[in-house]
Amino acid sequence: GLCQIVLMWCVGVDEHHTVALDWGGQIPQTKVQEHARTKRYSAMLEICREKKIPALMTAHHVEDQIETFIARFFKSSRVEGLACMRAESSWPSFPETILVRPLLDWNKESLVRVCEEGGYEWMEDPTNSLNVHYRNRICKIISQNPHIKPGIVGLVDTCGLVRDKIRDIVPEVFSKSGYIRINKTYGYAYVDVAGICSLESAVAYRVLGLLMQFIGATSKSLKHKHYMSIMKM
Repeated sequence: GLCQIVLMWCVGVDEHHTVALDWGGQIPQTKVQEHARTKRYSAMLEICREKKIPALMTAHHVEDQIETFIARFFKSSRVEGLACMRAESSWPSFPETILVRPLLDWNKESLVRVCEEGGYEWMEDPTNSLNVHYRNRICKIISQNPHIKPGIVGLVDTCGLVRDKIRDIVPEVFSKSGYIRINKTYGYAYVDVAGICSLESAVAYRVLGLLMQFIGATSKSLKHKHYMSIMKM
């Protein structure tokens, strides 16, 4: 299987780590892939923290980005979500390690060819051929409709530019507007809802999203329905 192939690659490497993950007897009934992803990243980033490794590189490619866009679009994500994965980011619980995605501009076909030319066996996730999970069904849609790829890649790039502009504005809202007063000692904030409502919608959404992450000590994004509930207060 995949694990055996990875172990073969590690032969001769001075230092490597293998970690066995399980559900600990509590298999989630919903959002299985999301929970599994969190466990994988937490395990890898914990090793990075222990070994003082400054960056963790992943192999996400163009099709992964397109898949993310489609999944978020059908879940009514806003610009922040539709901008998808950044080339560099961090995991909230492990801010000292940078997540680097150097292959976001590469398509899967090119990566398969590079592996073959280098004598490495391409590893295909066996679940990709199943229709069990939502993302697997999206993968099938992409493979059957390759003509949609360039347009979606362009949309992701445009959303990324808008996201970056929003992020340039947000610090000023926190520091200069007077709409938010944060008590970092006790983890709460006073919010001028009327002032937040006067901001551009995309900026207000980002501000409230960051605020809720701070108060709730979570990495989860603010859902649109919760944002609308706050704005109606």
